[in-house]
Amino acid sequence: MFDFAPILRRGGHLAYGTTWTFDAGYDISDYFVLVTTQGEVIVYEGTNPSEASTFQLKGVWNVGAVPEGSRSHTHFGGELMLMSSLGVVPMSALVNGKVANEYDVASSKIQPVLEGVFSQYKRQFGWAMTTIYDQSFLLLKTPQRNTGEYVYYIMSTQTGAWATITNMPMSCVAVVDEKLFFGSPDGSVYEGFVGDTDHATIDGVSGAPIVARYLGGYLNFDKPGMNKKFTLCRPFFVSNGRPAVNLKIATQYSAKFPAVQARQEPSSNQALFGKDKWNQCQWTGGVDTYTYLAGVDGLGFYGALVMSFTGTAQTQFTSATLMYQPGGVL
Repeated sequence: MFDFAPILRRGGHLAYGTTWTFDAGYDISDYFVLVTTQGEVIVYEGTNPSEASTFQLKGVWNVGAVPEGSRSHTHFGGELMLMSSLGVVPMSALVNGKVANEYDVASSKIQPVLEGVFSQYKRQFGWAMTTIYDQSFLLLKTPQRNTGEYVYYIMSTQTGAWATITNMPMSCVAVVDEKLFFGSPDGSVYEGFVGDTDHATIDGVSGAPIVARYLGGYLNFDKPGMNKKFTLCRPFFVSNGRPAVNLKIATQYSAKFPAVQARQEPSSNQALFGKDKWNQCQWTGGVDTYTYLAGVDGLGFYGALVMSFTGTAQTQFTSATLMYQPGGVL
């Protein structure tokens, strides 16, 4: 039995325990990590907890307040990610002093937003983190909002970029065979991030279009002291069917996403290899590039592309060009 009283300087009790390794494997170099409700992170190293000579304390660090529950952590490769009031904190950055000295946390780009969510909902049930390797992102699940909304945050494991997902009523989540499953408040079990429609049944008959929303960074286009009149925008997509798009330009740091209706090119008349007949069907070329030229209006010193679009699951927004007329300083 371990007595943690002499170690825990801030009080509280143990919230959860997990392992951490530098070499992305399960071997004798793994560390035993304990996190308390007051944000103290206790790290042990060794192979046999019953022998003091082979199991010893490596140190105690403070990660800030931790949310309710025992699932606000996940492994990504050899890294252990912890959710706290400081954000999504890599364990290696915490013990190396990079969090205190350089604020080196994975969620630094969205921390102003995350701070507000954490402050309001940290004592509510529903916090969880998991890594979905099949989709190449880390999922940070937060409790249901007081407004009834479900808003979660995902970080790309390839670029570190952040985005949000909504309208997925997750009470709990689990990854099985690289697939994400979640339970909803009404007792239903869903498989997430599969297919081209939302809330589809197992037979795939029903389902609603999946709508994506994009807000670019507000730019001054190297002319910070001059007004701009925005006129044209051309977004580019890679997809296996033409997506439906609605866009506008937001100025002066105010944005509201436009509505969009589902519309995409039918693909049922495309031939399938091993099923349709040679010389009688049109063979599909897989994904293709789609673009639009849309007139926009907007006047301001700063501008950002705001867009809503829907299409197949393979639809990717890649880039956009924007035309404007420079004005004066007034």
